[in-house]
Amino acid sequence: MEKLRRPRASGRFVIVVDDEAPRRTQLIDRLVAAGLTPLAPKTPLDSFDLLSRTEPGDPVLVAPTFVEAVADTYPGFDTHDITDDVEDTVSRAIASITPESM
Repeated sequence: MEKLRRPRASGRFVIVVDDEAPRRTQLIDRLVAAGLTPLAPKTPLDSFDLLSRTEPGDPVLVAPTFVEAVADTYPGFDTHDITDDVEDTVSRAIASITPESM
């Protein structure tokens, strides 16, 4: 499988692993508004496939039901728990992207 390349800063990947479709949609909308490129698979299997093809370093927003599985399987990723406070969740992902990491 081909590895996904990281885009420039304005389109930086943020992976969203969330099984709650309405919240996932809100996260995607907020991330796009912030100039980021959200990758949000709809199923857990698709999420794990995407993570296996992506280089560590991009923020990963993870729903509580998947935190342990993602952390155990993909320890090199910058993971952030998804909460019902969508603004806070997005803010934490954005804060993790510093000028040095872009």
